[in-house]
Order: sequence, then structure tokens, then C-alpha cells
Amino acid sequence: MKKKFLLAIASLVVVLFAASGDAATVVVLGSNGVYAYVNEAGSTIARVKGLATDLCTKKGGVDIKAVASNYSQPHQPSVVMQK
Repeated sequence: MKKKFLLAIASLVVVLFAASGDAATVVVLGSNGVYAYVNEAGSTIARVKGLATDLCTKKGGVDIKAVASNYSQPHQPSVVMQK
């Protein structure tokens, strides 16, 4: 089960960095293994994180945390959040 979980996270991170350069993207993960990601062009990272958290909650996620994000606008580098 741990292998499948790590594979899912790795796949989502690949999707995250393949996203459009002018889009905010966030991957969130619940402590029960439920995950969600949102990629939205022209949005703030806070808005996209909220959308991803709401989506994960609707899917049954609990204790949700952002595990990765990519926010790329002119003069603002992409970042990866780690905990």
C-alpha cells in the first residue's frame, strides 16, 4: 500500500511541474490517503490551495495538507512546499 501511495504522489508531482507556466498548481493530501490537485491559470496560490483543499474534503480527505505547489508568474520562481 505504501508503494501505491508513493507512486500516486510522484505522479501528481510530475503533473504539477508539467502544468502551464502561468498557472498556480497545488497538490493536497489527506492523512487517510485521499488527494486532490488543482491547476488554474491566472489564479493566486491561496485561491488554488483553497480549491484543492475543498475538493479533497469533498472526496473524504481528513487532516489535509499541501504537499507541493508550483506558482509561476513573471519574476516569481516556482516553489515546492515540503513538510
